[in-house]
Formats: sequence, C-alpha cells, structure tokens
Amino acid sequence: MSKDDPSQRAPLMLAVILGGLCAIGPLAIDMYMPGFPQMATDFSVESGAIQFSLTTFFTGLMFGQLLCGPLSDKYGRKPLIFGGLGLFALSAFGCAAAPDAASLYTFRFFQGLGGSIGMVMAFAVTRDLYTGLAAAKLLSLIVMLVSVAPIIAPVLGSMVVKFGSWRIIFCLLGLFGGALIGLTAWKLPETRSPDLRRSGKLTDGLVHYGTLLRSRRFLPLVLVSSAVQGGMFAYLAASSSVYMTTLGLSPLQYSMAFGLNAFGLMIAAKLAPVLIRRFQAQRLLWAMLLIDLVAGLLLTILTLTGHLSLAPVAAMLFTIVAANGIIMPLTSMMALDSFGHISGTAAALMGAIRFAAGAVASGATAAFSDGTPLSMSVVMAVCSFSAIVIAATTLPRQDEEAIVEKVELSTEESA
Repeated sequence: MSKDDPSQRAPLMLAVILGGLCAIGPLAIDMYMPGFPQMATDFSVESGAIQFSLTTFFTGLMFGQLLCGPLSDKYGRKPLIFGGLGLFALSAFGCAAAPDAASLYTFRFFQGLGGSIGMVMAFAVTRDLYTGLAAAKLLSLIVMLVSVAPIIAPVLGSMVVKFGSWRIIFCLLGLFGGALIGLTAWKLPETRSPDLRRSGKLTDGLVHYGTLLRSRRFLPLVLVSSAVQGGMFAYLAASSSVYMTTLGLSPLQYSMAFGLNAFGLMIAAKLAPVLIRRFQAQRLLWAMLLIDLVAGLLLTILTLTGHLSLAPVAAMLFTIVAANGIIMPLTSMMALDSFGHISGTAAALMGAIRFAAGAVASGATAAFSDGTPLSMSVVMAVCSFSAIVIAATTLPRQDEEAIVEKVELSTEESA
C-alpha cells in the first residue's frame, strides 16, 4: 500500500501522540494566562511584566524551530522528540518553582525551546509516513484533537487558579510532557530512514535557508503572515489583562471569551478552502488583511475615546482572530507552493520568522502596557498596516488553481 493511498488509515495512537506534540504550544500559552493577575501579585510586579514571559516563550519557539529541522534530518526524529519533551517538562517544573519574574522568563524560554521541537516533529513524522490524501486525513485527525486545546486550556487554568495556585498549572504541563515521553517511547517508531540520516548533512539546512530567504515567492508571503501573527500574539499577551482587569471578567468568564475566539479561529480555517474556491486567492487575502486592519483601528479608537465595554471589544477581537484563521493557512500554502522538495525546512523557517514577529509584538505590548488595551490595540493596528504595506510592495502573483488544490488538501496542517 502506497504512502499516499487515501484508504490507508493511520493508527489512532499515532494521531494521539502527534496531536499531543502539536498541542504543547496552545496548552503552554493558553493554560497559564488566567493566572496572570495571581502571578503579578505573587511576584509584586505589574501585569505587563508577566506578559513578558510570553515573549521569552515565543523566542524559544523561534530558535527551536530553526535548530530542530536540520538536526532531525541528520539524527532522526525520536532523539529530537525525547530531548525536546524532556527540556519542556523540566522547564515547566522550573517555572512552577520560580522565585521571581526573571527566573520565570528564563524557564519559559527553555520551555519554548523544548516545546517547539515536538511541534515541528509532529509535522515531520506525518510527512515521513504519509503523503497526499493519506497525510491530509491524518493531519485532519490531529487538528481535531489539537483544536480542543485552546478551548479547554484556559478553562482548566482558571479552575486551577480559583481553587489553588498558578504554580500547579506548570506542574500539570510538566506531567503532560512526561506522559508524552512515555507514549513516544512505547508506541512511536523512528520514521526517518537510516539511509536518509546517513546521506544528510547538517549544512544542507543552512543552504536551504539561504535559498528560501532569497526567494521572491516565499519571503514576501512569510513576512505578510508574520506581521499578521504579530498582532495575534499581541492579543495573546494582553488578553487576560484586557478581559479581567479592564472589563472585569472573572477567570472563568475570561476563559469562555478566549475559547469563543479560538473556536472562531478554527471555523475560519475550515472555511478557507471554500472561500478560495469562490474568490481568487489574492483577492481573499487582501479582503482579510483589510478586515484585520479595520478591526484593529476600531479597537484603538474605542480605547482612546474611553468607550470600552465587553460587546464591542469582544466583537473586534473575534473579527481579528477569525481573519487570522483564513490569512495564516492561505499564506502558508502560497509560500510553500514552490518548495515541496524542502517543505520541512521551509515550514521551520516560516514558523521561526512568525514567532520572531510574535516575540517582538508581544514584547512591545508588555513594555508599553498601561493597564488599558491601548498598547495591544496599537500594536495590532501597526502589525495589520505593516502586512498591507508588505503585500502591496512585494507580493507576487501565483497560480490560482495550484493554490486552491494545496489549501484544500492542507488547511488542517496550517490551522
């Protein structure tokens, strides 16, 4: 049976393990945000100082993705998975024991570094085992499992904070990483063939990175999506402060509002192939970029004029997050369209650039936080405007039919 045979059913345990690897990011981000106020009190710092722990986590994710692609091609998938999960788990326990905010920043960086390896390896293992429709089916199942994480993670985190300490959240994340190590050792085979490991060179990854950075069909689209994702990460960094401090929601109410936006992101990503079949890909991209910008500007105006209430703020944030659900898979497939032979390296570089933008945006949001949504809304609007400027000056024209086919098959992968 061929690797691209759509009738070939992937084992459920494989999907569970790979889904767990992919869920590390959403869990490590969304689960501890309801504890921001409690953490700020414990460390005697402003909420913006706690938001900076997201920046260090994103920085770790960025560097980890760049490193793990070439290393896994040379040494295999499982050694990298074991190392990444081990680092993630140990760093999580370090976060739980952190005596001050500076220690938390350090442990979050290493937690992101370890977590990124598992996230990238889930994609690499899927590509090792399956291609075409068979791969799309496995990715669809993985996304179904992963999409639950940003919905339940803040709810679980808020319950922990309500009845205990935020430190318990990181203990749970450490135990989750340990459980994945056990499952990987028990049920996941090495999927990188020995021949490919022997023939590969670590320097190949650097050569491919250079090729991608010089490509006019890759870099502009990645920069557009990175600017958009910067706005998303500004939202992630400030959402707990906006919803709980400014709008007065309880941790549980915040979790429900956050989960609603995550659900909107998931639905939008699922609708992307349908919308692309109805509209030209670049026209759809421009429409989503404009919607993203308008919503960001309206949110800034609401903040500056003092007309802050739950309904309009939640509506603007839902619109921005949903637009991201279409922009991200669309730009991903347009960027990767011409690089199937090095898709793993291309995906790693794309992820690293996006997380770099996220680290800068979340850091700026935290640095200029004044207890209102102003820094978040301004950063989001600046990111949206930057995306439009980049698109207008550098965006190449691509074959519409190829984009439609690739987005339809791989939206689950990019969501």
